Amino acid sequence: MPALVGGTFGDALFRDCLMPRPRAIANINGSSTATEMLPDQATLNKNKKRPNLVGPQEIVKVSVHASSEGIKDEDETHHQTFPIHKGHICHYSPFFDAAFNGTFSEAETQLVELYEVKPETFGIFVNWIYTQDIFSEGGEIPNVQGLVHLWLLADRLLVPSLQNKALDLIESTRQQKGNDRLPSEIFTVIYENTNAESALRLYVVRVCSARYLAKIKNTKNYPHEMLVDVINAIRHRSTSKDRLASVDMEPFHLEEEKGDDHRAKRIRLQ
Repeated sequence: MPALVGGTFGDALFRDCLMPRPRAIANINGSSTATEMLPDQATLNKNKKRPNLVGPQEIVKVSVHASSEGIKDEDETHHQTFPIHKGHICHYSPFFDAAFNGTFSEAETQLVELYEVKPETFGIFVNWIYTQDIFSEGGEIPNVQGLVHLWLLADRLLVPSLQNKALDLIESTRQQKGNDRLPSEIFTVIYENTNAESALRLYVVRVCSARYLAKIKNTKNYPHEMLVDVINAIRHRSTSKDRLASVDMEPFHLEEEKGDDHRAKRIRLQ
């Protein structure tokens, strides 16, 4: 797991404070087997007013680096500092809420260092917290690779509603292209950054286990663990359909209406 921040607000310490996060659970055929999901920050704050820009605003900073912590990278395009309204980013992300309002040093400096995140991906996240829309800098919907990185970032920042929107866009993009396939370049990064119960991983296996898919060409893009998952999914497939025209996305959505207990536990532990 990559380090998320510097100072005392390390990844392990923060996740200890949050306690283990429940994830979406669906079986390899795409049907739900449990409903324990990640809490949505908007729901955690359901008793709070949505953030607005009326009146004086506190500004915090997030310094984003594409490289790993401790790795020197002279390319200025790989580093960017984002000034953001504190009320907005803390409302939508429990990760930043804990960083900027907790007992960590970042609460004093009002600066969080975020590593192994492309600035353009974080920029899409920032745009989303203000507009609730997913667009790239050019005003276009990101490609599948960009949406995968956005989903993974939202997973790290504990924003399941953004994960759900990103995953829906991945599926709609897949259908619009007409070839019913996903780019194999995304598989390794997904398997390196998710666990076996990840909604994103389960979705990919569901799509890649369809019977109509063509022969695998770029074998280096398919992690061994993924191939095992696909084989198991095919073995358990009971449908006789030859094509996967569309995927029922509900089993892969993270629940957005539970989580008050998670916030209460985190606050008590700070």
